[in-house]
Amino acid sequence: MTTIKTNINRLFELIGNGYGEKKNIELKKGDCEIEFEGYWHCCEKEILLYSSIQRITLPDMSFYPQIKSLYGVPAGVLSVRSPKIIDKVEKKVRKSNRDSRHIMLRRALLYATAWYIKSLPDFEDENLYVIKDVVNTLLHNKDGLSAALLYELLSTKHFPEEQPKKISLSNTHYEFSCLWLAKKIGILLFKGNKLPDDCREWFIALRDNPSQLPTKTPVPLQDYATFIMAYVLVLKAIAGENVSVERLRILSSEFCAGQRQQQVVFISLLLWGIYQSVADHYYFANNAKPIMTVLEKAAFLLSTNCTSDLTSEWEIAFQALRTIDPKENCVNYYQTKFPSLRGRKWYDFSVECRSKMKDEVALLPPDLSAEFLSVNQRVFDIETKAPSCVFLIDETFEADFEKYKFSYICKKSNGKEDIVLRNYSSKGKLEVVAFSDWESTQATFPFPVNYRICPIVCPKSKVWIVQLSEKKGFNSFVQSLLKQAYSAEKPELILIVYHVDSTKQDSADGIISEIQSSHSDNQIAILQRKLEMLFPSSKVSIISHDDEQTIWESVTFGEKILEQYDFSDISILEFRGKRARKEPASFILRMIRDVVVYDDQMKYMFMNLR
Repeated sequence: MTTIKTNINRLFELIGNGYGEKKNIELKKGDCEIEFEGYWHCCEKEILLYSSIQRITLPDMSFYPQIKSLYGVPAGVLSVRSPKIIDKVEKKVRKSNRDSRHIMLRRALLYATAWYIKSLPDFEDENLYVIKDVVNTLLHNKDGLSAALLYELLSTKHFPEEQPKKISLSNTHYEFSCLWLAKKIGILLFKGNKLPDDCREWFIALRDNPSQLPTKTPVPLQDYATFIMAYVLVLKAIAGENVSVERLRILSSEFCAGQRQQQVVFISLLLWGIYQSVADHYYFANNAKPIMTVLEKAAFLLSTNCTSDLTSEWEIAFQALRTIDPKENCVNYYQTKFPSLRGRKWYDFSVECRSKMKDEVALLPPDLSAEFLSVNQRVFDIETKAPSCVFLIDETFEADFEKYKFSYICKKSNGKEDIVLRNYSSKGKLEVVAFSDWESTQATFPFPVNYRICPIVCPKSKVWIVQLSEKKGFNSFVQSLLKQAYSAEKPELILIVYHVDSTKQDSADGIISEIQSSHSDNQIAILQRKLEMLFPSSKVSIISHDDEQTIWESVTFGEKILEQYDFSDISILEFRGKRARKEPASFILRMIRDVVVYDDQMKYMFMNLR
């Protein structure tokens, strides 16, 4: 491990570009320290790659928020010598020398590799080697058509277009972009002339009727056909406003299959990734770092005249991916993201199946999320007949109990045995027990002393997470339960996860969909005001989540809101019908920093920390 000193200006330049030369970064005197694995020696240069950095030490808190938020450096990589701002004089940061060519190539490679790997069912060599083959082809033929087209995109803000002399109302941006591509192929491959007839017919078929694309590619285009296919493919996906791996695979299946299809999908992601600045802030978990390192080296080689053999680098990277353990990768991911988790003891719930201690971090697969919540007595579920927590309700809410035909659950202290206390007596009437009337509870429902009744929320919880369905809504029953609990304990934060019904939008046309979306936003605004009135002493946050879409965007929002809280600070309440739920328990648990829900996708873990 190597440690060097530098200053804040050169640190920003290093982080912004993704690399820095030793002569420009390393200083004899500097107020910042960088601990990293070592320099990469390439073409008689010593290069410090972003992926090799293990820790950055700042003199004080002056630039900590900027480096963490603006540049996306993980909090677990940052440390400060003093938590206070020592120098009160305003510091001026000079404008960094931005290597835009390298930045765009680096982001494209990181974006394409991350999403391509996340889409793979497994790490078969033939699928992994697609990444190596495509990148090596570009590196070994920098003067070829594929590399030339790639470099052309680096100087534009989006895919270039060329308009014909005569434009009609039926023309589309897709056609304009394809026309630019055809003309550029003519310039680069045919000395500025138009495409030969056979090449032109092949290109038009690819553009308009890919299912009828000739199996035999014209000889002049054979070496570049895969790249051209990928370029047209991403243009088609953009025209359909859906550039995703799944969509690219569906579209590409019309004109190719097998290994070539894998290459087309990867190159499409590479081209699209050039303009995805979010990938500038991707940070791979430690076990996936070797693949990030080799991609950064490839980006440097593509953006310069330097050459280097990366054969051994690829093998090291792929071997690291093959041996990744999802649990171990998750631990590293969250320790890097949340420095407060460093040094905490981790345990695997699937092995030990016990309640979580205060200073522990739990690892569990999604299918054990509900059991984990049950054992830890952190959740109340309106729909099930066996929720984890029991509450005693005031008689004023008897009407609501009649309506919902509810049951009490009394859990044994070891969490393994349940006694169901029906809400109807032998006379068929609802038995209502006040909070303070513990003795009458025991008289009505006799059970041993070692049984206990829990309230609707865990006492002294700093946070309530309440899951609501759009259909069920924040009705009087839900309000009465929460208000009753709120009168006894007032949390710091109430986080509402508002699950939107997406089925009605799927079948709607554009105008109706916009109206419904606006209506949903209005519902959330009304809910926000109502919650703030009911719970004036607490902060209220709402996350709107579409159950038909990916959970990760919502999880990211939730993580940010709950960043300072542990699982022991939180009570989880579920007010949704079973039919509306896709992933009820693990969805919420993924937001909480000291409970890690792992699955096979964690093998491919990278993070966006901006």
